Amino acid sequence: KLKGDSCSLVKQNGLFVYTLYSFASQQAKQSSASTAPPVFSSIVQQRKELLQQARQLFERCVELAAPNDDDLWFYHLMLAKIAEKERIACAAYLKKYAKAMNYRCS
Repeated sequence: KLKGDSCSLVKQNGLFVYTLYSFASQQAKQSSASTAPPVFSSIVQQRKELLQQARQLFERCVELAAPNDDDLWFYHLMLAKIAEKERIACAAYLKKYAKAMNYRCS
């Protein structure tokens, strides 16, 4: 029986949602000129929601992870990538990348 708070399960869900976000981003770039405005805005909105959901899932991974979890660096890397995609301040997402690097190199 799977537990809803399994870090591995949350990680896989986060990866899936981030992949869907990437696909939606690609679709938005390819169809921006040829798609009706309501459809295009729907794609853009779904993309934004997928990115938020991916962030929440990787934040949950960090909460669930044991201090010695080998994947902590990856969770922080994904949070940094997501922060960069959300266009937060450069210094803020660079700190997240540095945190991922610290976990990876320790």
